[in-house]
Amino acid sequence: MAKCLASIMQGNGKMARLVNTSVFILTFLLWASSPPASAAIEKTDIILLLENSQSMQENDPEFLTQKFVLNFINGLRGDSQIAIILFDGGTSVAMPLVPVSQKTRDALVTNLDKLTYTGRFRNSAAGMERALYELKNFGRPEAEKAIILLTNGPIETGDEKRDRDFSRWMQEYLAHEAAEAGIKVFGIAFTEAADFHLLQILAHTTGGTYYRAPQAVDLQSAFNRIRKVITPTSTAPAAPAIDIPKLKKVEPPVPESTESPQAPLGAENQLPSPPQQDAEEGTSPSLGDFPWLQPYVTRLKAEWKWIAAIAGLMLVAIFIVTALLKRSRQTTAPFAPAGNDSRKYIPPAQLEGLTRPSHYDITGKLAWISRAPGENSKDTATICIQDDVISRDHALIQYRDNAYWISDRGSINGTFVNDEKITGERALHDGDRIRFAKYEFRFILPHRTDMADTMLIQSDHSDDRTELIDLDDRTSPQPTAPSSDNAPPQDDDDEEATIIRPVQHNGPHR
Repeated sequence: MAKCLASIMQGNGKMARLVNTSVFILTFLLWASSPPASAAIEKTDIILLLENSQSMQENDPEFLTQKFVLNFINGLRGDSQIAIILFDGGTSVAMPLVPVSQKTRDALVTNLDKLTYTGRFRNSAAGMERALYELKNFGRPEAEKAIILLTNGPIETGDEKRDRDFSRWMQEYLAHEAAEAGIKVFGIAFTEAADFHLLQILAHTTGGTYYRAPQAVDLQSAFNRIRKVITPTSTAPAAPAIDIPKLKKVEPPVPESTESPQAPLGAENQLPSPPQQDAEEGTSPSLGDFPWLQPYVTRLKAEWKWIAAIAGLMLVAIFIVTALLKRSRQTTAPFAPAGNDSRKYIPPAQLEGLTRPSHYDITGKLAWISRAPGENSKDTATICIQDDVISRDHALIQYRDNAYWISDRGSINGTFVNDEKITGERALHDGDRIRFAKYEFRFILPHRTDMADTMLIQSDHSDDRTELIDLDDRTSPQPTAPSSDNAPPQDDDDEEATIIRPVQHNGPHR
């Protein structure tokens, strides 16, 4: 848009002045609508989504996670609310969203004791869905929202097909739902067995990030780095300190699992529920119920005339900018194949079998390589290679950032690009050789391979001679001396440069 406006301003002086006026009006409007400095209070709503499976006890036998979580809460700044959700095969809200204060100390410590590492399975997708539900329904509208996901492995429910379905649901739906709601996901990949690919997609889609913690002692560093991102150093006061008692190692009981839909808090640790309006009483909220609005209301009453004038100027500015953009769009249009929206266009790709005759078309965002057939949709496809050397979840080809990417999904026999084994993600180019175990394919982008060589015609008017030159040849052909008018034209055997000479006629053309 900036380039379009710049070109318009250079071509029309009156329109340039209109654009400058619009920019000034918008700048002034932003200044007038900014809140007073006293109202700029950092507010954050955070949900700690912690894995509670048996594998966590193997990697964290001393239950250091409890201590590091309390240290993390102690370092929060500003007006913060915290919640704890545990997940294994199911989910349980160990503690709903409550303000961080000394009054909630006992509840925090008691509810962290529910982190017993006794679950059989690991369903982070179910935990993610519950965390989004809590933030969207009980989080404060004006607060920054974040989910901190701590897990030490991929989704595991006892059914490999359900595991893949949950993983896709998490990547293709839950991640975008969080991004639309302004909720950032920060992942902590505990141990090398964690699903780095899944955590990276969640963080990239929602604007968060993820950190690696190979050992339990590394969790403290990961929590510290996330806290600095969520509540950066500022003039906001630190959250009230919470005394951290000496945590005893909890011996996991065998009887009950946390896989119930929601584990209620004990009577001694009951915390206030999110406020709900009673429709039957017919009462309406007053301004006193929303103290954070008072500075805005006071400023509105004092400067309502200016605000009305600014609103009128804003309408004029919007009209002018819209007209300029409409004019620029009529003259320029982005390239896209006919019948397709350029924002949604995905160039088709192909896999041509080199080991055995086979052909696969890739037309969506995701293509899974597996030995088991899968369901295909508009954006997702499964390339089935029915052989035991291919894993059920062998590799993934994904289109994003205007390029195709391939990643290995922890297969036994590996994924290779141009005979080089890949461990992370690798960008694919036209002509690359991809091998899954012993099956090799060539990656083809038809829109690139169909481009033919371009020939340039050069004409030398001095000696009436025309040359055809291959632009792909770095060395230009040497010119040939012109022949006499009566001599017949000679053929040049060099395919790189062909000389075509017109025939001179002494008489009229017959």
